Amino acid sequence: MAIEIGPHAALKGPVLETLRGSDGEAVPYVGLLHRGKDDVDALCNALGDLWSRFSPATVDFRTVDSTASGAHSRGLLKDLPTYHWDHERLYWHESRTSRAKAIANNPPHPLLGTRTTDVTEDEIRWKNLLKLSEMPWVRGHQLQGQVVYPATAYIATAVEAARRLVPDKNIAVIEIQDFSIGKPLVFGDNDAGIETLFTLHGIAKEGDNSYLASFSYHASAKVEAERLSTHATGKLRVTTGETHARWLPSRNDDPPNLSAVPEDLFYSLLEPIGYGYSEQFRTLSSLQRKLDYSSSTIAVPPQDDEPVQMLLHPAMLDTALQGIFLAYCFPGDGSLEQLHVPTGIKSFRVNVGLCEQNLQPESSVTSCAHLTENPLTSKQLQGDVDIYTHDGAGLVQMEGVQVVVFAETTADADKKFFTEHRWALLNPNCEVAMGGYRATTDDYEFAEAMERIVIDYMQRITALFPKSVRETMNLEWHFKCLFESYEDVIATTGTRQHSQRKWLYDTPEDIAALKAKFADKTELQLALAVGDNIPAVLRGETTILEHMTKDGLLNRFYEVGLGLREFSTFLARTVKQLVHRHPRMKILEIGAGTGGATKLIMSEICRSFDSYTFTDISTSFFETA
Repeated sequence: MAIEIGPHAALKGPVLETLRGSDGEAVPYVGLLHRGKDDVDALCNALGDLWSRFSPATVDFRTVDSTASGAHSRGLLKDLPTYHWDHERLYWHESRTSRAKAIANNPPHPLLGTRTTDVTEDEIRWKNLLKLSEMPWVRGHQLQGQVVYPATAYIATAVEAARRLVPDKNIAVIEIQDFSIGKPLVFGDNDAGIETLFTLHGIAKEGDNSYLASFSYHASAKVEAERLSTHATGKLRVTTGETHARWLPSRNDDPPNLSAVPEDLFYSLLEPIGYGYSEQFRTLSSLQRKLDYSSSTIAVPPQDDEPVQMLLHPAMLDTALQGIFLAYCFPGDGSLEQLHVPTGIKSFRVNVGLCEQNLQPESSVTSCAHLTENPLTSKQLQGDVDIYTHDGAGLVQMEGVQVVVFAETTADADKKFFTEHRWALLNPNCEVAMGGYRATTDDYEFAEAMERIVIDYMQRITALFPKSVRETMNLEWHFKCLFESYEDVIATTGTRQHSQRKWLYDTPEDIAALKAKFADKTELQLALAVGDNIPAVLRGETTILEHMTKDGLLNRFYEVGLGLREFSTFLARTVKQLVHRHPRMKILEIGAGTGGATKLIMSEICRSFDSYTFTDISTSFFETA
């Protein structure tokens, strides 16, 4: 049997291999101590193994028990000199780097990593290896199907570095100026990790309670890369002091007439553009907006699995920046058609003490976004974003957040405008407005028939009311003028252009045939309504408009009457020529009547005018028009 006296049975393997007998049987082997086991238990197990293999006298358990229990007192050899230990003198050499690593007592920060040992008075560095397996929350930030390290993680890293710049003092405010973001960090399919280097340089103290520094964030996602590339830069200021809510401005009241937006609608319309927000990056709720402004509520992400708690979680900051998209457009209105990402922040301020008190897991904050530059009126998308407590105290203030298109713009992404170039005449031209239109043979035939029917009415009315009768009727002046015009037309028939003397001798049968041939014509129907009822009008029994407007007859006449529709169309086209050159005209229509011409003019000019005034001598047409 072999017994190994030592801290562990490390020689068991080679000893048994050497002592193995020719028959292949293994030699019993016992180790008094074993690594990872209680020493007393290991020793007792070894003694028990010896006792079981040999006679009971092999092990003196009584002595073992008394020794282990401390029952026997030990004598002191007083004649031996005491040993003088000199702890001041070192008998070995340890490098500064080795000693710094040996005495390090802070765990690696999830964003910063581990502080390097090459620290100077004005420069501090942190190295890190970002892995998705160690930062699963990053998977919730995907752009065009790729996991992209959020831009807000750079600024959250700078905040964490600023907190460690003065670890022994109470920090009131951390301010970051001219924060610039370079190319994005994209995680690959494997979990090889991304090497990062964060540097604070130019560290200086200003006054009694301010510290200044510049920072840079370098990284490389490729193992074979010889150099790290720059991904973010900026300047920071740390102000020490007591914690209170007045370090940042409090929240103002929301503007009126905000529109509520369902969060599911907001995120569902971002997905086709390429935003793959999920988990902690999809926590906007209570969304409200109007043009250039939005407000929302944000859930504070948990940090239970983080070795070191972050003051500002990148997911919360990134979610707040989503408010810029909400202020820019209503979901589905076509304003946001391309993927946009932040590239810089002019000023970033955080109330450290207030954040430590309020940003607890399972809590929430409110956020407001206000656009200062809108692509509709400017060349870029820029805005301010603020994060508040529910009481309105300022937690984070971001000014001048600049957002640009993620990928290079192509012609396919150009916005489709509802405009086009139209060339028109410099001066109005009625010939062009007519478009070559001329009266047809049927038009001439119908016009002649109408003149014959009207002349027949004139002759019958003047015969029914001769001058001697009219003198006794006390007629209105316009009725007197009416008879004068009748008599003039009758007297000049045959001498006027296109008129014939024989029309004066048409028989009732001739007139009846004409009426039957054109019975469906609105012009004839109106002439019949006037001719048949004018005797009653002259006697004061009725009014002529009562019969002319019955069943919309007069309206139809103005719209389709022979020559009226054509000339109204020519008029509308001419007005269109005018407003094309002068799109803000103030138009006055005199004697608009039932609005027949007005409707045609409106259909031609649409809204290319400043005002349109509709007038007529009689108010009776207004309601119908």
